[in-house]
Amino acid sequence: TTQVYTAPQAAFSTSNVCLNNSATFTNTTSQVPNMGLFNWDFGDGSQNAATSGNATHSYSTPGNYTVTLIASTQNGCQDIATQTITVKPNPVAAFMNSSVCLGASIPFMDMSISSSGDPIATWNWNFADGSPYTNQQNPSHTYTTSGNYNVKLVVNSQFGCKDSIIQTATVNSLPVVSITAANGSTVLHP
Repeated sequence: TTQVYTAPQAAFSTSNVCLNNSATFTNTTSQVPNMGLFNWDFGDGSQNAATSGNATHSYSTPGNYTVTLIASTQNGCQDIATQTITVKPNPVAAFMNSSVCLGASIPFMDMSISSSGDPIATWNWNFADGSPYTNQQNPSHTYTTSGNYNVKLVVNSQFGCKDSIIQTATVNSLPVVSITAANGSTVLHP
């Protein structure tokens, strides 16, 4: 007698990701008797075989990747599903600032770079002095005491990819002027 086996219907779902984030591949293959292995080819030379079918993978380079799932039964029946996933590059956070004297406002100039087609959508500045964060692209900030402040900028692209940077902003003390009068007395003036 001839035995006829049912082949699986390979399928999976996924979504685009940011570079260095794990892509999740959810196996939605129809389950048939005697299911065997699910072989994944992530399109970047990496492969994975699993009996559960779900997979995660991190890509090291942005771009488009064709992902292939081969669903096999123990009887040798198989089906193939493919999808393209896009791995978006992260923006590069950068800014310029300058040293100022106490009481002066420091201008912070955003110099962040985004990828083509995925512009920067939000900026989040932490001035490291307990003041509220701001979401302006190019803010100015006045510190109430002199010192060095580790200012942090976090940028998020329209797709949701992000990067951050911390740089030191320096607020110098006001100089103290000393004047000696003809009678020998000294006057200090800030």
